[in-house]
Amino acid sequence: MTKSTDLADQLSEAAGAAFAALGLDPALGAMRRSDRPDLADFQCNGAMAAAKKLGKNPREIATAIVEALKSSPLVATTDVAGPGFINVKLSAEALSQRAEQIAADPRSGARTTETPRRVVIDFGGWNVAKEMHIGHLRSTVIGDSLQRLFCFMGDTVTSDVHLGDWGLQMGQLINEVKLEQPGLPYFDASNTAPQRPKGLKARPMVRCSRLQGRPPSIFLSPRPFRPETISIRALKTFRGQKSPPLPWPFAPFPWPKNT
Repeated sequence: MTKSTDLADQLSEAAGAAFAALGLDPALGAMRRSDRPDLADFQCNGAMAAAKKLGKNPREIATAIVEALKSSPLVATTDVAGPGFINVKLSAEALSQRAEQIAADPRSGARTTETPRRVVIDFGGWNVAKEMHIGHLRSTVIGDSLQRLFCFMGDTVTSDVHLGDWGLQMGQLINEVKLEQPGLPYFDASNTAPQRPKGLKARPMVRCSRLQGRPPSIFLSPRPFRPETISIRALKTFRGQKSPPLPWPFAPFPWPKNT
């Protein structure tokens, strides 16, 4: 087995050996990044758990571990804090050696996962019936970054850039086909032929716009002016009050004629 070059692993191994010398579980020597980086680089809370099992003073156990760690070339200083926390500051030699290892490693010190997984990531979520905005870009960047990280760690990744809401596009196509070829059997409500699936109706979403007093062609035009979503300044322009002219999309939008 290849010896780990990770500093946390090496410190954990050294602390684990110190715990084992006291007849305790080596797993108690696990080191993690310190909650107080101003005081230490790493910390170990194993003495607290060991004291609880043995019914001893945790500082007494922690002091014994600290004395054993002082001889390690990884350690610059180590001490006991509070009721029994073990603080460790890394030596300059250890940091320099680790930096050289990372510089020489094609993976820059990154590990591969011990048990490769199959990961499925669905991201994007653009609604192709609407304008794109920064939210779509954010989802795309995050999703792509995640799939690259999983692949880099050795996982098998299946990613899907999801395009949302195709209803409007299909509705536009159906509407145009009906306008150009109204005699097709698909648009005959009385047609019961097999080629007309059950429930199919030639009333796409764009036709619902007539119920709102808008022509279907509005969906084929630029986004209309909606005063409730813009500033008071733009609203004044829309209402004809005196205000400097504003560029599109804040200028009043000419509604297309209903043909």
